[in-house]
Amino acid sequence: MKNPTTGLESARRHLEALAPLAEELNAASDLVTDELRAIQERLVALNLGVEVVLDKALDGPELPENAGPNDYVVNHCLGFGRHGRGWALLAHEVRKTVFDDDYTDVVPLLESTRDLRIAAAEQIEELLVAINTATKAKIESLDRAVDGGSLPVGWEKFGYGLDESGVVHVFKPRSGDTRCGAEIITTSFDGTPEGRLCLKCRRLMR
Repeated sequence: MKNPTTGLESARRHLEALAPLAEELNAASDLVTDELRAIQERLVALNLGVEVVLDKALDGPELPENAGPNDYVVNHCLGFGRHGRGWALLAHEVRKTVFDDDYTDVVPLLESTRDLRIAAAEQIEELLVAINTATKAKIESLDRAVDGGSLPVGWEKFGYGLDESGVVHVFKPRSGDTRCGAEIITTSFDGTPEGRLCLKCRRLMR
């Protein structure tokens, strides 16, 4: 009869072998998290005001080519955008079907699972490239607005400024009107705003 303790002794040896592996895995995971946190802090500090989601799964199966109308898969996609009152790297839960993608939930990446954070580290360069592209597109759009392309006739003749978020602000000294992006805010003739005036517009009024 086989000694029943033999299997337990073998299991203990495997368990002991896991200890240094666990230490190495945790150290590597902490390093990944620290790097992602540093990238997030830098992105937030840049105050770009640009939201991006990669169309590439971090986890889960891909939808097969022969998928039917009732078939779907659920996975996560890496993104950067507004969350709550701030901005963060995000893990977007996506329900993919043959028709479209349905974003069902979103969590801050740094609060997601270790597997998602590790997968995100492999895609972070792609996300930064996408943010770069989106930022350039926003600047080009705002440049057109400043040149009068999307401002009402006459507004392009007045003083304007671009804040750190890339929002166009225009001020009419005579009437006291301002445009904060696409929103017009009317002030009285003595320069007292009837509505809430942003700090950039206030500076333009001085």
